[in-house]
Amino acid sequence: MGMKEVAVRRFLGPMTLLGLMACGGEGGEATQEAEAVDPGTVVVKNPSQGGSLPLHKVKFWAYQIQGLYANPQPLVDSHYDLLVIDQTRSVTDLQNYNDALLVSKLKSSSNHVGGSKLVVAYIDVGQAEDYRWYWPLTDSSLITGNDPDGWEGNFPVKFWKAAWWEIVQQYVDRILSDGYDGIYLDWLEAYDFEPVQKAAAAEGKNAELEMVAFVKKISGYVKGKKAGFLVIGQNGASLGAHADYLAAIDAQA
Repeated sequence: MGMKEVAVRRFLGPMTLLGLMACGGEGGEATQEAEAVDPGTVVVKNPSQGGSLPLHKVKFWAYQIQGLYANPQPLVDSHYDLLVIDQTRSVTDLQNYNDALLVSKLKSSSNHVGGSKLVVAYIDVGQAEDYRWYWPLTDSSLITGNDPDGWEGNFPVKFWKAAWWEIVQQYVDRILSDGYDGIYLDWLEAYDFEPVQKAAAAEGKNAELEMVAFVKKISGYVKGKKAGFLVIGQNGASLGAHADYLAAIDAQA
């Protein structure tokens, strides 16, 4: 399926505006296809006894964007304060998966102080992924090349285009409808990819400034739909030089 294989990681530092401070790691990569487990069979053994923690008090968080659908019970049982997970039904072959039910169970399970977990959805906003539901809707003119790190089925896009915004807008609407607490924006560094820079320059645009504007647009849209909805940026740390970018996000990984 070509999905990114990412380890579940444990972080032992506070989450701040420009730092999800990593002090340790645990877990392993999901490298094999497996059958999806019905979220209805997942048991919340330790129900939360209160609300979630604000970001600045989050102490433990995990990031798992592959294979959660095959074995979600460990994350439900975990003590993490915040989880970053993939929306399973965004994958073409798994569109009937009940993400809303799984998210509900994850959120109702306890964090390290007995409150509820924050559950945030991973979304790659700088690349089109050929294993997602939207792939048949993706105009080939948006594609600037192959992923520079060799991820199969991942293609950096002209993210400033209206056609890409329409896809991202539909994607975040699906995330909102499943009850997630926020979004985790991957591949913000698209502006630093030479083919993207050249495509932007050919249209008289600055790719970095376009990414700042794009993140602001995403943030404004989701926060307008749901007050308190979290927006976390991954990579593209040089965007932190832009005050309006910082104002649009709640944390930076």
